[in-house]
Amino acid sequence: MAADYLISSLQPLSLDGPAPYTMERFLEMCRDQLTAGQAEAIAAVVASPSAAPRATGIAADWRDLDGQLRNAIAAERARIRGVDSAKWRHAVDGCSVYWANRVTTAFQEKDPAKRDRLLDQVRWDAAGELTPAASP
Repeated sequence: MAADYLISSLQPLSLDGPAPYTMERFLEMCRDQLTAGQAEAIAAVVASPSAAPRATGIAADWRDLDGQLRNAIAAERARIRGVDSAKWRHAVDGCSVYWANRVTTAFQEKDPAKRDRLLDQVRWDAAGELTPAASP
């Protein structure tokens, strides 16, 4: 129940504006509302998503999808430089051509700031896909 309260109290995020609070403030809110274990798990994911403890459920789904997105970004950056992306790729469970194509499309943008904005939108949309319709 505390997680539901925390989620419902969060201010909306926008990709076109500044975050409503810092990461430190968000982690403080997690410590105030969640169990110590839950708050520590969130802090670990924030500090290093790939090094965080093995997650389950939606957190595991996000870690896998985030890994797929990172692999697609590494592949595009390596392609641009003419090198092999193998040393930058991480092991993931899934493989979504849809998200890889979205990343490839973002890399067609020549302006680096616009490209980063498009990649942020891809991550935002991917996170939205993992959120159940009845979830807050």
